[in-house]
Amino acid sequence: MTVGDRIRKHRDLLGISQTDLARKINIPKQTLYKYEMNIVTNIPSDKLEKIAEILKVSPGYLMGWENEEKIADNLYSVS
Repeated sequence: MTVGDRIRKHRDLLGISQTDLARKINIPKQTLYKYEMNIVTNIPSDKLEKIAEILKVSPGYLMGWENEEKIADNLYSVS
């Protein structure tokens, strides 16, 4: 699974549109589309961190450095 796949998967799980996520991280919708389709793979770290924050995952998970099971626990845990 790629960075773009993880972004799209968690965006869909949370019911956030591409337009809304793009607006929240201050990029054009087309740029987010390129991230999700892996056309652009060098996502700036500040954007990656903001995407992770909004999607309730870690930047490390988006990059493929962390286990999905750990993230799933965080996503569905009650605070």
